[in-house]
Amino acid sequence: MTSNKRKNTVANKKKSTIANKKKNTVANKRKNTVANKKKSTVTNKKKSTIANKKKNTVANKKKNTVANKKKNTVANKKKNNCTLFVPTNGAGLGHLTRCLAIARRLRKLDPDREIIFFSTSAAMNLILKEGFLGYHIPSQMICGKHVKSGDWNSMFQEHLRRIIKLHQPNLLFFDGVYPYAGLITSMRETKGLKKVWMRRGLGKKVRPEVDKKEKEFDMIIVPKELFIPQEEQKTGKHYYSNPIIYLEKSELLNRESLRKKWKVPEDHKLVFVSLGAGNINNINPTISKILTVLRKRKDISIVISESIIGKRLQIPEQENLIIIRDYPISSYYHAFDLAITASGYNSFHELLFFNVPAIIIPNQMTKTDNQVARALSAEKSGAALVIKNESILEIEKAINMALEPQRQLLMKNTTQKLIYKNGADDVARLLKNFF
Repeated sequence: MTSNKRKNTVANKKKSTIANKKKNTVANKRKNTVANKKKSTVTNKKKSTIANKKKNTVANKKKNTVANKKKNTVANKKKNNCTLFVPTNGAGLGHLTRCLAIARRLRKLDPDREIIFFSTSAAMNLILKEGFLGYHIPSQMICGKHVKSGDWNSMFQEHLRRIIKLHQPNLLFFDGVYPYAGLITSMRETKGLKKVWMRRGLGKKVRPEVDKKEKEFDMIIVPKELFIPQEEQKTGKHYYSNPIIYLEKSELLNRESLRKKWKVPEDHKLVFVSLGAGNINNINPTISKILTVLRKRKDISIVISESIIGKRLQIPEQENLIIIRDYPISSYYHAFDLAITASGYNSFHELLFFNVPAIIIPNQMTKTDNQVARALSAEKSGAALVIKNESILEIEKAINMALEPQRQLLMKNTTQKLIYKNGADDVARLLKNFF
């Protein structure tokens, strides 16, 4: 019995050991399987995370690259589509008016173009009124003895440098008689900047030192003179345009509405008087003589224009006399039967363009602009009358002649045949296509 018990005990121990081994093996297998699954899951997650990170990094790089390209493209477009107009002015508004005429048409042709102004003109409000950004520095003429020429040019150059750095224009359009030293220096140091000079052709004398400045510009635009052929049209970078006119005919105010507003009697002729800003010559004595003659007639109403940058005229109030101080004065031209004016480039060509019969009293005190030659050429063609001797007798003779129906018809017919195209449109297209 004892022997059998021992045998059974040993046998049971073996069975138990084998059973435990099997259990442990199964348990271990299960544990290992779970552990392996966990390891595999962790490994896969890590791999997936790394893979995703790589994918995201590549995707982000591509997105950033595309975004940067778009940003750079926009930045470059902004940098390379800006025009800076630099009109000079002191005594009048001619240079500024021509630049505004071109700028407003360029904006229509190229709405995305940035257009800015840097001017010496006192009439900065006109730039802002048109919706353009404008920077200003007083002209050297206004600064006078208080600022030396060298100091003024340094000041001009420093202002222009800052403007160019801020806006990075690709085109500079200068309209003036003489390119300042500060302007030339700033243009030379700005890489990639295209330079255009609008240079009026009719001058009193040849100035070789000014002609030499043309080499600093990529193009010279010369607005033509009516009745005066260009003696020698240069080739190459010179472009000859039709006269530059600020307004279109469709922009002029209605004749009947204006006459009603000003209470002009139906049987009256409306005479317009404008002799410039009076910053160069004293226009008061001449205006006084004109008014003396006009008062003799009972069929005349008078509109006198004061320049917005000139002094107030000393004219007493009287019946059928209106004084206006506005810009552009050409918006009123449909209302007038006769204009008595000086012969500055802009006012002269605007009167002819809008078919207003005119008596011209040229300003003989100008330094460079040959108003006398311009006026005489118009008289020779039959488009206007010219007063050379500002006496009451000659003024009266000219007014009576200009108001005769036959003379009125002759002047209107002559001017209607002249300008068929506004040069401002041509120049604006030129700037858009080539710059």
